[in-house]
Amino acid sequence: MSLDYPPAELRVLLKQAVEIAAELYDDVDTKPPFHTQSPSAVRLAFDEPLPRHKADMKQLIKRVAGDVYGAATLNVSPHFFAYVLSGGTHAGIIAELLGAALNQTAAKWHLGASATEIERVVIRWIAEFIGFPSDAGGTLVSGGSMANLTALAAARAHRAPFDVRVKGAAAGPPLTVYVSAAGHSCLDKAVEMLGLGTEHLRKVPVGEDDTIDLDALTRMLTADRVAGKHPICVVGNGGTVNSGAVDPLNALADLCECEALWLHVDAAYGGPAAATPSAGHLFRGLERADSVALDPHKWLYVPLDVGCILVREAEALTATFGVDAPYLQQPGDGEERFDLMDSTFQLTRSFRALKTWMTFKAYGADALRDAIEDNITVMKHLARLVETAEDFELMASPGLSVVCFRYRPARDEVSEQSLDTLNRELLARTETDARIFVAGTMVRGRFAVRACCVNHRTEACHVERLLEVLRELGETAVNTARFSLR
Repeated sequence: MSLDYPPAELRVLLKQAVEIAAELYDDVDTKPPFHTQSPSAVRLAFDEPLPRHKADMKQLIKRVAGDVYGAATLNVSPHFFAYVLSGGTHAGIIAELLGAALNQTAAKWHLGASATEIERVVIRWIAEFIGFPSDAGGTLVSGGSMANLTALAAARAHRAPFDVRVKGAAAGPPLTVYVSAAGHSCLDKAVEMLGLGTEHLRKVPVGEDDTIDLDALTRMLTADRVAGKHPICVVGNGGTVNSGAVDPLNALADLCECEALWLHVDAAYGGPAAATPSAGHLFRGLERADSVALDPHKWLYVPLDVGCILVREAEALTATFGVDAPYLQQPGDGEERFDLMDSTFQLTRSFRALKTWMTFKAYGADALRDAIEDNITVMKHLARLVETAEDFELMASPGLSVVCFRYRPARDEVSEQSLDTLNRELLARTETDARIFVAGTMVRGRFAVRACCVNHRTEACHVERLLEVLRELGETAVNTARFSLR
C-alpha cells in the first residue's frame, strides 16, 4: 500500500508548508525569541494516544504552525544570544527540503553518488576556509560532540602503544588525554565512551585569559609518564564555549611534535573565525593539528544539524573505523568509489552535505567570512557598552563573539553573593519577559550573563536592545524583590 499523496495534492501541501516557513521570517526582528507557555501547557498540547487513523494533512500542517511553532525557541531571531546556536539561512531551508525529498544515505557510494561527492568537496572547502590543508580527510557528523569523539577515537587508535581496536583500551597502560579546564563537557563523555575513563582526561589549569597553562601541561605529562600512564593526545581549544578563548595552537603543536602526541583542536564554535582578519591570528598553528572539529551549524550558519571532523591524514579515519562486512561489499567497489561509511562510526548517514554545499554556493566564502567578522564586531560593541555603563560589569575579556558580564546596580557596596542571586533572578525574568533570549555561566566562581552571537541577522541595535531590556528587568527585580545587596 502506497502512502504517497496524489501529485497534485502533494504540490498543494508543499506550498502550504513553504508558506508557513516563509511567514516565520516575516518581520523576524519583531518576534519574541522565547514563548511564554508553561511546560505543562506545551506537554498537554502533544500528549495524546497513538494515532490509529490518518489525519487531514492540511489541518496537521496548520497544527504545526500553531502548536509547534508557537512553543518554539526562535534561535533564528537576532535577539537570541544564548549558547552557540546560529540562525540558519534561507538557502539551508531550501536545501533541507530538497535533501529530504531525495532521502539519501551517504554511506556507500552507490547509495548516494552525488551525496558522497558533494560531501568530499564540502570537506575540502571547509578545510580551505579555515586554513587547514586542503588535501585533508574528514567527514560530516551530527555536531561537535560526535566530531570530538571521532577525533579521540582516531588518536587512541594511532597513539596507543598496542592494537587498541583488537585488544581494547585496557590491554596496556592507561591512555591519557589532556585539555584545559575550559574544555567542553563532551570530552568527558567521549573518554567514557572510548573506555579511557574520566580520570584519564587530564584537566590542565588555565591562565587569566582562559587559555591553557603550557608549563602546567608539561609538568602533568612528565608526572603521568613517571606514574606509568601513556599520554596520547592534547586537545587545544579553538574558541571555548564559556568565553571564546583560543589556546596557543602553535605552541601546542610544537609540544605535541616533540612529545609524539596527537594534537586535536576543538574548534566546534570558533573554527570559522580563523578565516577573519580580526581573529585569524589567534588560530596560527591550526594547520599543524592532526585533527580539527568544527560545526558548520554554528558559525557557518548552516541549519542544524551538521558537524565536521577534519584529519590531516585521510587514512587515519579509515584505519580507525573501516570494517569489512560481506553484505556491504559490492562488485563495483573500487578506488573510484569512495565509501564514506569507512570514515565514521555511522553507517546510516543523512545528506548533511547538501545544506552545507548550498550555503557555500549561495553566499560564497567571502560573504560568510564577512558575516563572521560582523558578529565579532557587534560583540566588541557590546563589550564596550558594558565597560562604559555604570550598572553593568564586564566579567571576562571578550573572546571571539562571546561576552560575559553582569548587572551591577550603581551602589557603593554590593556583596558578591547578592550579585550572583540578582543575576540569576534577572535571567529567570528574561524568559518570562521573552523579548530577549540569553543564558548564564560561571566566571571565576561568580555567576555571569553570557551573550554569544553567531547569527548573521544580529546588528549593533540588537545588542543595545539586549542591555536595555536587562537594565529594565534588573531595576524591576531590585525594586520589587527588595534584594539585600550588602
